[in-house]
Parts: sequence; C-alpha cells; structure tokens
Amino acid sequence: MELVYPQSQYGFAHLAAKFAGVEYKSTVLSDMGQVKKIINDEGSVPVLKTQEGNINTSSAIARYFARVASDKNLLGSDEFEQTQVDELMNIADLEIQPACKTIMYILGGRVPCESPSKLKLIVNELKKSLDWYNRELSDKEFLVGKSITLADIQLASYIAYPLSFVINPPFRNKILNLMNWFYRVTSLDGHFEKVFGKIKLSTKMLDAPKLPKKKEEIKQVKKEEKKSEKPKKKVEKKAALPDTKIVLDDFKRFIINSKNKDEDLTKFLKEEYEPENWSIWHLKYDIYKNEGAKMHVTSNLCSGFLERAEACRRVAFGIHCVLGEEPNLEIEGVWMWRGQEVIPEMKDHPTFEYYAAKKLDLSKSDEVQLIHDFWCKNVGDKMNSKTCQRKSHM
Repeated sequence: MELVYPQSQYGFAHLAAKFAGVEYKSTVLSDMGQVKKIINDEGSVPVLKTQEGNINTSSAIARYFARVASDKNLLGSDEFEQTQVDELMNIADLEIQPACKTIMYILGGRVPCESPSKLKLIVNELKKSLDWYNRELSDKEFLVGKSITLADIQLASYIAYPLSFVINPPFRNKILNLMNWFYRVTSLDGHFEKVFGKIKLSTKMLDAPKLPKKKEEIKQVKKEEKKSEKPKKKVEKKAALPDTKIVLDDFKRFIINSKNKDEDLTKFLKEEYEPENWSIWHLKYDIYKNEGAKMHVTSNLCSGFLERAEACRRVAFGIHCVLGEEPNLEIEGVWMWRGQEVIPEMKDHPTFEYYAAKKLDLSKSDEVQLIHDFWCKNVGDKMNSKTCQRKSHM
C-alpha cells in the first residue's frame, strides 16, 4: 500500500496507520505542482493506493486502516461504540476540520486575510467547538469507550496545529478536560511526535501575514488623493434587526445531534422559528458543462464552496450536498440566516454568483419538506427527489 499525502495537510491517515500497526509506503507531496498532478491522475488527495483500488479522503483511509487491524478496536469495541465513533468523526469533519484548515492556510499565506478580525473570528468559532468537547470529556479519558479510537486520533490531529499557533494559555486554562485528554492521546506510543514532531503549545495567538500592496493599488491611492475633495455623503445605517431568542450555535448542535430530527425540526419551525428575524433559502449551483460528470470533481466544488464560506459560519447555518448520479450530479443546499435578504457574507462569496438563491415559504408544504430533506436526511436518502451522495454543513 502507498499513501500519497500533501505536506500541507493534517496527518490523520498517517496516525491511524501507526496506531493500527499497518505497514505502508508514504509519499509526501512537497509542492502544489505535485498535488495537482496527483489530483489529475488519481482524482483527489490524499489517496491510498491498494491492490484492490484507490481510497480517497483522510477519514475513509483511516477507517480502512482501522478495519485492517480490527483487533485494535479503533472503530469501537461494539456496535454502539462504533456508531458513536462514526458520529463524532462526522462532526469533526464538518465542524472542526474546515476551521482548522482555514486557520493554517491563513497563517501559511495560502489564503489571503484582509483584516486581523477575520482570523480572530474563525479562531473564536473554533474555541466554541473546543469548549463543547471539553464538556463532553468532563468524566472521560477518551471520547468513546475506555481506549483510544479513531475519534480521538482524528480530533487530536485536527487541533494540534491550532493549539500550537492560535489557542493561547488563558483559553487553554478554561478547557482543562480537553487539554488533559490531548496530552494523554498525543503521548501514546510516540506516534504523534513521529508525524507532527514535538508539539509546542502557543504562548500567544499568531497574527495573519499582511498582504503586500500591489503597485496598481498604490497608483490608484495616489490618483484618489489628487482628485478634488468633495464631502462624502453620509451613509444611512440600516435598522438593526430585532432581538432574537434563537442562539445559532445551540441550534446547529441541536439539529445535527438530534436523534429525532424530523420531529424536532417540525417543532422548531412551528414553535421557535422567528420568520420576522430569520429566513431560510434553497441554493442551487449552476453546473457548467462536465462539472457534474464525476463525483470527485463535484465533491471538490461542494467542499470548496464551504471553505470559502467561512465568513458565514457565525451568522448562518447551512447543509450543502452533492445530489444525483454520475454524470448528472448537482450541488444544492438549504441555509438559514438573519434577515430577509441574502446576507453580505454570502454575497461576498467568490462563487455565490453561480448559485440560484430562493427564499423558502414555510406556508408551502413542499418547501417545508425541502428543509426536512436537507436538514434531517442522510447520505443515500432522497433530497429534492435526488439521491444524496455527500452532505456537509456550515
């Protein structure tokens, strides 16, 4: 087996192999040219090349290693624990990984950061998630059961770099359950140090690198300064939205973790939803030519949209999906945010212009059913009359 992995990504799959005791050849891609070539040849990265065929995505590769070494119980010791591991891994992939990846891309200069507040905003959202895990670990040594599982390995690998660069000591002192768990997991058998090196926790939050001004921008500033000074018209501030009782973070956890999603969502829409304060929208991507022909291409478009929608995380909740069958895959989502118009954070999204956005009317049963389809159903179920192939949330 050969694991081909970008140097800039997390080492979750590597760690899973080491905890499973599986032998494999590791090929680490050191530049974007190599990454693009592998994506072109294999479909996506990371990729595990086996005799039976290729396996893509870190989580799928990690699960494969865990199944090869089933005696290690990395997927859980019984059916209930296995379900818990799956649930926590899905939550980490949806909630933790996008924020951690964006933080590291910003600090590494791969994603531009227009203002210091953007990075702080993402870090603060990550802190809220870490606080949730801290409460979950109040009486546990591991996330599931009495020994380490993929849920522990995955979460620790995702947050290792943020803890090293942006999570400062005052906040770490507030999440001691999580930090004790992190030390416990990362010290087991020396596997983490082999993959990540010695982990040094941050003493303060690093700043995002400043964007260098382009010559054209400097010239434009000088031109503006030479223009005749005219008094600027005062821009009327928009009226503040009414107070709301809906706490977005609580709602996200409620709808994601609910065991009876349809029933709980029906109750929420009838009794707690505030139509004067919030609106729910159906977004549909305008597929261009062959973009929906292959699953990996359409899936990358879906995940790319969510990564670039990071600014919406604090003000919106959305389930974004790949629907249909090859070669006619589609990308659709159902989102909820404050106000009755498309929020500025979404309007500023670089690819939002390629989406048709429709505000849903809760007095129409078919549009309410659309919300239930996206927010309550799972991969493999029908959503908007099409089979869901991939489901992610913001």
